[in-house]
Amino acid sequence: MENTDRFWSILRNIGRWWLQNFLYTLGLYVHNFVFWTTDLHMIVVKSFVCVTTYDMATCLAMFTNISASVIFISRVEMYFHGRYKAYSEAVIGGRGADIDITKKGMFRALSEELYESCQSAVYYYAGDLSDLYDFFFRSLVFGGMTMRIYPCLASGYFILFLMYAEIIFMYYFNDMKGCVLTGLVFCLITLVGSIISSHFTEIWYGAGLVVGSFAGWTVAYGRLRWMEKHLDVHIFCNGHLLKKKKGDCPSPKVFDRYE
Repeated sequence: MENTDRFWSILRNIGRWWLQNFLYTLGLYVHNFVFWTTDLHMIVVKSFVCVTTYDMATCLAMFTNISASVIFISRVEMYFHGRYKAYSEAVIGGRGADIDITKKGMFRALSEELYESCQSAVYYYAGDLSDLYDFFFRSLVFGGMTMRIYPCLASGYFILFLMYAEIIFMYYFNDMKGCVLTGLVFCLITLVGSIISSHFTEIWYGAGLVVGSFAGWTVAYGRLRWMEKHLDVHIFCNGHLLKKKKGDCPSPKVFDRYE
């Protein structure tokens, strides 16, 4: 019975992890799916549909911002992980004061990493945007509609990678509920926003991704703030001192010095 309960508990956690990754991945491409249903689509074969200009702008926008994820992952491993490890060690065998000090240091590092990742990504974003314009748009003559769609999509992917950075932090705290909620909001709002923006002019085609990414980022940020305030409850109040079973309630007496 105990092994069965443990199996279902593990399965539920894996299911939440799978659902979050599915929603995040679907959100990455759902705006492309929307434009594949518009009059801009081109059918190569029966099962292969594309919108060349929009898909090319999407590819360039993603490559422009991919450095943001590399910067974030490297900084997390160098700075935040050490603070997180110190907090974990304090929880296992430290005093209450040690737990409070390391918790404050950990969330201070979290805020700094989000800020530094955003700042560094902006610098790389500006540099990559200039390089892409000089190399691709001038040398390879990527212009016209692709050039008009690209800036809005690039802004959307910039916010999207910042949102994913917050999801990584929620993984550290095992906040699967927050991860699923973030993925769901990101996916749904990107879908609805892309349907609406497909009726706008070309320069605003990527507005659905921008709005969806910002909504997901806002939810993830709010969840991290909530986790900061309720971390003690999340860490110390999940679990059971006694095994669950049916029967009479045990005595509330813990210790009697006369017995």
